[in-house]
Amino acid sequence: MSQSSGAARDDNKTEAPEEPDTTICPRIIKSPGLHEEDLGEAVRDAEASATEHSDKLASQNAILQRCLQILKNPANDSEQFAALLLVTKVIQAGTADPGTRRQIFDAVGFSLPNRLLATMNTTPDCPPQVLCSLAVSLLAAFSTDQDLVSHPQLLNKVLLFLGLASGQSQVSVDQATIQDSYQCLLAIACTPEGPRILEARSAIPLLCQAYCQNMQGSEHALTLLNRILNWEAGSRAWKKYPAELTQLLQQLSMEFSRAEDQQKFTLCEILPYFLPPPQELLPANLQPSLANLSGGLQSILGSKLSIAQRDPALRLAACLLDSFGPEWAVMKYPGMMSGQFLALMVNLACVEVRMTLEQPADTFSSGGLPSRTDTITACYRILEFAMETCSQDPQERGLTLERCRQMILILGEAISAIIFYLMQVTTAQYHEPFIFASVRALCVWLAEETSSLKQEVCAVLPFLIDYSRTLFEEGKKKEKTKEGTASPFVGDVLRFLLPGLCHLTAEEAPRRILLSLNLSALIYEYIEYLCSRLRDSQKQVEASLQTACSVFLNLVVTEPDHTRTDTSSSSLLNLVMEMLPKLSQKHKLVLTANFCTLGLLLARLLAGTPGVLDSTISRLFFRSALSFLSRAHVAHSDSAFGIVRSPSYNECWEDISELWFLGIQGLAGCLMVLDWLPTRILETGWLKETLGLLEGCSIPVDSSIAEALQPILIALICSDPSCREFVIQKQGAQIACRHRMSELQEILHVG
Repeated sequence: MSQSSGAARDDNKTEAPEEPDTTICPRIIKSPGLHEEDLGEAVRDAEASATEHSDKLASQNAILQRCLQILKNPANDSEQFAALLLVTKVIQAGTADPGTRRQIFDAVGFSLPNRLLATMNTTPDCPPQVLCSLAVSLLAAFSTDQDLVSHPQLLNKVLLFLGLASGQSQVSVDQATIQDSYQCLLAIACTPEGPRILEARSAIPLLCQAYCQNMQGSEHALTLLNRILNWEAGSRAWKKYPAELTQLLQQLSMEFSRAEDQQKFTLCEILPYFLPPPQELLPANLQPSLANLSGGLQSILGSKLSIAQRDPALRLAACLLDSFGPEWAVMKYPGMMSGQFLALMVNLACVEVRMTLEQPADTFSSGGLPSRTDTITACYRILEFAMETCSQDPQERGLTLERCRQMILILGEAISAIIFYLMQVTTAQYHEPFIFASVRALCVWLAEETSSLKQEVCAVLPFLIDYSRTLFEEGKKKEKTKEGTASPFVGDVLRFLLPGLCHLTAEEAPRRILLSLNLSALIYEYIEYLCSRLRDSQKQVEASLQTACSVFLNLVVTEPDHTRTDTSSSSLLNLVMEMLPKLSQKHKLVLTANFCTLGLLLARLLAGTPGVLDSTISRLFFRSALSFLSRAHVAHSDSAFGIVRSPSYNECWEDISELWFLGIQGLAGCLMVLDWLPTRILETGWLKETLGLLEGCSIPVDSSIAEALQPILIALICSDPSCREFVIQKQGAQIACRHRMSELQEILHVG
């Protein structure tokens, strides 16, 4: 036994290899934020011995080989234990290379550490922490082997490692064993299934506790949490462990706010992974964290820094905007006026965008992408939030009108740089995520601001339409042929572009360019695509459909000649006629209003084409359209109050009122050009119901209602004798007089 002990002491003095294996540490794996001073006393001793003569290493290897032979065939437990102590000391010294560690595993396997763990509480002459330490030291060495780290015999000890690392184990262990436990956990976390396994073993609350209580090795707990939350567990973890993660965020945010050294920038890098998912209302228990984060960011962004120091702060700011919205950025902070912090962020983001993108394409990488795309993408998010904030009531956001105007000016300069960059993009770059992010930022500007950069916007329209069409068509092909799942960027760009197209199609110059690019065909195909994916729960599809209908409606109203000759118009009319009865049954009022009005205006312009003949589908469409238009108003229970808006329509009247009045005009126009329609309307009973509603009202209806209904009644009377006779029989003249429909009175020859 004394010889074995002497060999062990000599082993500590043996020279290390000239090029030690830096990919493997005895207790922790190499990862960002982990430093050499954390490796422990044994590693420092091994490095200090690196100047010893090389024959010492040969002597150590010989002794190690002898110990391995003893471990394979021990004469007794004492001999095996002595050999094990020596082997673990070599492992802890960091001098064992991968081949040696594999030899150790071949000699003892998992059976020896399992035996040590199983007997650590039943061996009276040996403290349990000693056996536990030996077992975990061996397992830590095995965890550095890629073939062993995913072995079930190692994975089934995750709870043991977590207990030792977080102080929840019944065995009191030293710092070396805690470090070995973290070594195993970090190695497991770096495997493909590791984060899922750790999450399933409730690692998150234990690691949060270890860090918040500043336990030994707590910096490794933060590294593990970063790995787990950066996997797929972020939103799920916040639902399952809100108290623990809130406490952790409070701790991190406080450290971030107080730090005045490199730690501040290190935290800036990792904090985005510890933020909660986006939520409408900010919980009160998160407000202290938010104040600390804002204060820390303010001190960084308000200082003169290098790019490497400023970039993480801009990325963190974008993540905070995603999680908490712009409200936190317009809060009043000490030493700053209300809204000054947001203005500071926007100014810095705009400067970064301009400095990066206002360069010729040949100065970028071979792929045509600028450097630091992750930071510029974060700047885009800041710009987007600023645009949305400025488009709302500035005073509600704590911004003065003057500050809002200044922000819009610098935002315009950044958008101009984005346009300049996009004008240089080639089709080979269409699938780059950064191009999508750049287009999205431009789309947000187009949706909110229409008075600036008109010339630049017109110049970039050909690119925007070609980019949108290319990605959309590729996405449809992939889904149709089932060659694979469409890219997350395919097709989505149209969703962001549509609001801007609503504005652009209302203006002469951009509308002409868009028509030359065959925009109507693209919008029809997109509407058709969305209709095929319309489900009750898909609010985003409904919103995109409504906006797409508005774009096409602009073209119908402003370009009637183009609409009459455009094949997309007739195709869309057929689709609308088919969809409207289905939408009416589902009570989707806003979407129904869009389809109803668009269909009526198209039918008026396309009279005489096969799509608007007296067919079953046409009759169903007009019946559904009449149903939607007529149900908007009902008689009040007290006739003295006249006609009032239907409660169901009242809820969304702000969204559909213009469409309702435009639909009434469209119906009147259809009655004048479709000779079969008046008779069909008379058959539906709509005319009888409308006249009865007006007759039952003892006071004049609202002038807007009278002005809306009068053209329809006139069109029915003028286009069909049966309708004229019916109106006269139902006291039409008196109704017209009571409700001040002067044109109807004149036609009915009432003075």
